[in-house]
Amino acid sequence: MCKALVSLVIILAFGLFVSSVTMAGDVTMKLYKEYRYGQPKENFAGKPGYSDCTELLSNDSICREDQKFAGFNDWAEALIFDNNKLIQVALIGEMSQDRYIKSLGVLTNGGFLPVAMKSGDKALDALNIFRTKGLDVYRQELDAFEMSAHNSEKPFEITFAPADAVKNTKANTCTELLTQSNLDLRCVDIVISDEVLLFRFYAPAMMMRDAQKIIKDQKESF
Repeated sequence: MCKALVSLVIILAFGLFVSSVTMAGDVTMKLYKEYRYGQPKENFAGKPGYSDCTELLSNDSICREDQKFAGFNDWAEALIFDNNKLIQVALIGEMSQDRYIKSLGVLTNGGFLPVAMKSGDKALDALNIFRTKGLDVYRQELDAFEMSAHNSEKPFEITFAPADAVKNTKANTCTELLTQSNLDLRCVDIVISDEVLLFRFYAPAMMMRDAQKIIKDQKESF
């Protein structure tokens, strides 16, 4: 399907250590374009162009069609909510090598680096490899995993994080990065299959903070 392309953008991304959009703790931090973490669902429900797609996506969600991203104007855009608050934005488009390459370019120019890959029951902690074995081995491992994933019939997932977060974090694994970073960490997942290219824009540390708060608030005799 596609040649190994991820490592081709690594060197470019290392030259683009961009700062995060918001300060830690800012509940209006950017998820994607004009969308902010925690925006109320009522801001979008019933508005022109938006329609409920909860049944289709099996999540509390609102969608709109024909959105622009990476040179294509036919993306479906899904807003995912929890407790009527926006927690994630997804883009869904038809898979093609051209769309895949241009999407990787957008992430690179935005200063994002791959920190993990997953395909079926196989996983690669790219951040750990970068930390323990250096940039050259990191690129080689990304290439090898990507090629193997594209040759399989299973969906292939890549997790990206801001290059400045990768450079400055003390985390040695992707899990540590996603769970122990500042609240302003914004991540992007790409899920690639033969037919569909899916993007997920989310704030893992904020989602974990909110989940922990919900757990602490549950006080009930049993």
